[in-house]
Amino acid sequence: MYKDLEKKKNEYLIKSGFFYGDKGNGIFRGKKHSYVLRDYKNNFYQPILDEVLEYFEKNNIKWWNENVKKNVPTANTLSSQAACLNHLFFIRRSKFLTLYVLNFITNKNFIDVFPLKNDEYNKAYISFEVSSNKDHLNEITTNRGELNTSIDAVFLAEDKNKEKCMVVIEWKYTEKHSNEDVSIEIEDNAHKKGEERLNRYTSLINNSKQLKHKYSDYKSSVYFYGELYQFTRQTLWAEQMIENKNDESIKADDFLHLAVISNKNKSMLSSIYKISNMNLEDTWINVLNDNSKFMIIDNKKIIEALETLLQLIEYDYIDYKKIVFDIEYPKQDSSLIDNILIYAEKSKANIIDEINDFLTYLKTRY
Repeated sequence: MYKDLEKKKNEYLIKSGFFYGDKGNGIFRGKKHSYVLRDYKNNFYQPILDEVLEYFEKNNIKWWNENVKKNVPTANTLSSQAACLNHLFFIRRSKFLTLYVLNFITNKNFIDVFPLKNDEYNKAYISFEVSSNKDHLNEITTNRGELNTSIDAVFLAEDKNKEKCMVVIEWKYTEKHSNEDVSIEIEDNAHKKGEERLNRYTSLINNSKQLKHKYSDYKSSVYFYGELYQFTRQTLWAEQMIENKNDESIKADDFLHLAVISNKNKSMLSSIYKISNMNLEDTWINVLNDNSKFMIIDNKKIIEALETLLQLIEYDYIDYKKIVFDIEYPKQDSSLIDNILIYAEKSKANIIDEINDFLTYLKTRY
């Protein structure tokens, strides 16, 4: 199983000192685990740590954490949230890096990317734990990261037709396939969460242009099974963001839905849904009117993008001087400024070394 292998790998990395000397055996859900760190700060690539923590705090974003009383990151090395941030936060203040990586992983030809205006603090070219300004999904709250549909990461790109495309990312790490039907869930033998979900999303599914299967009753339908339920809500969210863009700080004309899932996670990718007798990708593609708006990519594509970029810089196919952060981090005294690319003249060797350091971290850990 992929999850078990990742646990063993992280246990080995902890013993080897990879996690900045953290000894592991941290607490997760009330128990000690050898793959859980003692200090959540060691769960991040250190050059991004200070900025990540301040970004979440000042933008009022809820961390995914088993301890609901503390709004801090988890120390679990298998965290999808940490994986998403470790892959993408480094590049978010560079227009060139963001656009290059986005086009590489999607095989699209976007011509520009824009800062995301939904972030009140530290706007840049990628935003995390994104929710709408107004509730369009009957979810009551729009708090970022909790109690509603929040998107792991969002890009806003422009295509050759000058239309703005919102790239919506769902990040999976070691999550397992689920056949759970959340439309029939009952909580504490009283609260009918399944009925609540059906009431919340039925009219939105009926009016969706992307979700093609329409029924008089969506109970136990494909839209409410396991990971497909998340994909359903994210699709509805993207559609509503576009339809209501006059009320939203992110203003897009179209969307692209990406699911980042490791090719090694066979539980997630290859398991068969009883509702469709097909795997995840085939099941989901089958319910979409426009298949070009959805794709599953391996996280290794991001690593491959940066490896290719390094070669292009090394052989002078790309001018290394383009690799700058053209959006400045507000705190000029941050340690981040001393460690990663800033808007300043650097040598070609400096640029290569800094990207190599980041790549080494990703390749070793993920």
